[in-house]
Amino acid sequence: MVRWARFYTQDGRDPVGGAHFRVVSTDQQQDYIVPQHWNQAALDVLLENFFYPCTLPALTNKVEETGVPAWLWRSRVDDVGLDGLSAEWRYHVEKDIREVLHRVAGSITYRAWKNKVFSEESDARIFYDELRYILLYQIASPELSLWMLTGLDWAYGLMETPAFVPRHSIASFDANQTHTLERIKILGKMLALQGAKTSVTLPVENIDSPSFIAWKRNADLRQVSEGLGRQMLGAAAYHVMDACDRDSCFGFDPTRNPVLQQAMIAARESGLSEAAIRMAVSYAEQGYEEIFLPIPDEDQLSEQCVKTSLSVSDAFVEAALTGHSLMLYDGVEPQGHYSADKLWDTLGEAVWASGEPAVSFRNSIEAANVAGQPLSCDMTRSFVFLPGSAAPSATINLLACDTDAIQHVTRVMTVALDSMSADDNYRPLMLGMTNIAAVLMGRGLAYDSEAGRVTAALLAALVSGAAYQASAEMAAERGAFPAYPASAKTYLQNIKDKMAALAGAAFLQKGMTRRPIQIRTTLCPDIALVDAVKRVWESAYHLGKETGFRHAHLTGMETDLAVQALLNAQTQDIMPESALVRFEGYFPDTPEGTSLYGKKLNPMVPRALAQFGYTTAESGMKKDFRRRCWTCLNRHWLQHNIYVTPSTSGRWGRNFAAVFLASQ
Repeated sequence: MVRWARFYTQDGRDPVGGAHFRVVSTDQQQDYIVPQHWNQAALDVLLENFFYPCTLPALTNKVEETGVPAWLWRSRVDDVGLDGLSAEWRYHVEKDIREVLHRVAGSITYRAWKNKVFSEESDARIFYDELRYILLYQIASPELSLWMLTGLDWAYGLMETPAFVPRHSIASFDANQTHTLERIKILGKMLALQGAKTSVTLPVENIDSPSFIAWKRNADLRQVSEGLGRQMLGAAAYHVMDACDRDSCFGFDPTRNPVLQQAMIAARESGLSEAAIRMAVSYAEQGYEEIFLPIPDEDQLSEQCVKTSLSVSDAFVEAALTGHSLMLYDGVEPQGHYSADKLWDTLGEAVWASGEPAVSFRNSIEAANVAGQPLSCDMTRSFVFLPGSAAPSATINLLACDTDAIQHVTRVMTVALDSMSADDNYRPLMLGMTNIAAVLMGRGLAYDSEAGRVTAALLAALVSGAAYQASAEMAAERGAFPAYPASAKTYLQNIKDKMAALAGAAFLQKGMTRRPIQIRTTLCPDIALVDAVKRVWESAYHLGKETGFRHAHLTGMETDLAVQALLNAQTQDIMPESALVRFEGYFPDTPEGTSLYGKKLNPMVPRALAQFGYTTAESGMKKDFRRRCWTCLNRHWLQHNIYVTPSTSGRWGRNFAAVFLASQ
C-alpha cells in the first residue's frame, strides 16, 4: 500500500480553514467566494472553468458503503426531502471555491480508496488534505475540465452529467493500412462535418510518406494561388461590370458599347470564363455594384481539421545522413527503396514552408515500451503515445516547490491522475511542469547557459523520477499495466539509460545510431538537487524491478496557457523570462484594492540578488534603490547573462538602464 506523511498540512487542522477568501461579482450579478491571494488572471480562469454551471440539488443523503470511511461516502439526491421544499429552495449552484475543492479532492480520494491505494483511513485523510492544500495554494493543478466535471456524482449524486474527457487524446488511426493518405483525407472530411479536429502520425517507412510530407505544403500553395486567382478574376469581372453603362439603353450590349466590349476581351484574356463574364453583365443589369465568385473547394476545411506528424526512426536519420535509401511499405508489404536524403530534404522544405508535418523521433526502446506499435501525438503535440490513447494531465508549479516538495507534489498528482485514468491497458498520464525559467532566474542562473540547462534538466528529471517511483509503489498493490510483462526488460533498460544520462555517461548503446544525451551534473550548483535526483531514480528502478510499473507513460511538457495562468506562472512551461520590468495590466496597488495600470519589478530580481549575496538593505527599495540596484544588476546580470534577450551586449545594458530607471 502507498503510505503517506503530511508535508503541507497538520493533523486535526483543516488546510482550507486557515486561508483567506473574498467575494467577487460577475457580470451576471452572481457572487462567488474565491481565494484572497489569487490574482485576476487566475480568478478569470477559476470563474470560467471551476464552478459547475448547472443547478444542483439542495438536499443529498450519504450512501453507506462497507469498508469505506464515513466521510468518504458518496452522496445521492434526497428526492423525498426535495419534495418538501418550495421550488426556489430545491436547487442551488456552486458559489464557493471550498465546495469545489471538497468535490474534486473528495471524489479523487474516494476513487483511490476504491482502487485500494490506501492501507489505512489516516492515509486517505492525509491525501485528501494535502491535495486540497496543493490545489488551493496554486502548487499544482489538473487540467481544467477535471475541475468542473469531477465529483458531481460523488458530491451531489448527479449520475447523468458530462463525463470527464482528458485534454490529451490521440485519434485511433491505423497507419499500416494501404492507401493511407486517402484515408487521412477522408478522416479530415468526416471531422469537418463534425466540427472536430485531430492529429495523425505516419511512420516515415509508409509508402505514402513522400506525399504525406508534401500534403500540407501543396495545400497551402494551392490555397494561396486560388486566393490570388480569385482576386484577379474578381477584378476582371468588376471591370466588366464597371464598363456597363447604366444610363444608356444599350449600355449592357457589347456590340453597341465599345468600352464594355474591350473589358470583356480583356477579361477573356485574363482567364475569366464566358459564363462568369455573362454573370458579371447580368449582375450589373440588376443594379449590383460588386460580384463575388463562388469558392467550390471543399477540401480546405478538411485539411485544417487534421494536424500532420511524421515519426522517424534512428535508422532513417542514419540513412539520410549517410546517403542510403529507405525501404517503404504499403501496409506491411515492402514496395521498394526511396532516397532517405531526398525524403529528409522534402521534409525540411515542407516544415519551412507550412509548419507541417511535426516530427517525432522514435527509437527501438520507446517502441518496445508500447508493444512495438507506431507512436502518434495529440493536437498539442506534447503527448506522444499510441493511437487511441487518452491521458489525464496536471501541471506542477516548480516555483512554489523546493526539492522535497517537488517529489511530494508529484507523488500526490500521480495518484490523483491515476484515479481519473480510463485506459486500463496502458494507463498513460501527462505530468507537466511550468516556471522553469523563473526558477533559474531566482537561483541566479542564466537561462542560456550550461548550468541553467543542466539545472532545468535535473528539475524535469526529478519530476519524472518521482512519478516513476509513485507508479512502482502503486504497481506493488494494483499490479503493472497489462502490457508491462511483455516489455519489462526494455522498460527497465529505458530507465537505466536515463539514469546513465543523469550520471553523465556518454557511451554508445547497442542498437542506437547516435550517442544519448549526457547531462553533466557537476555543472549544477545545487548539490541537494543532484543527490535527490539520483536517489529517486535509483529507488524507482529497484522498486520497479520488483513490482513493475502502473503506467506506461508518465510525464511530458504541458503547454495549456489557462492552467499556467491559474498557477500564476511567472514564465510559461520552459519558455525564457520575458522581462526584468514588466508592463502589467490592472493590478491591486493599494490596501483598498484600487486597480492601476503600471510597471512592476519582476519578483525574481530580489531572489536573484539574494543569491548573489546582496542583503535586503543593499537591494531593497530605498531612496538610493536606483543606484544600488542598478550597480548590482549591471555587475551580475551582464556578467551572468541572467536575462535572455536578443541583444546581450552593452546596448542591452543601456536599454535596460533606461527602462529600469523609468519604471521607478
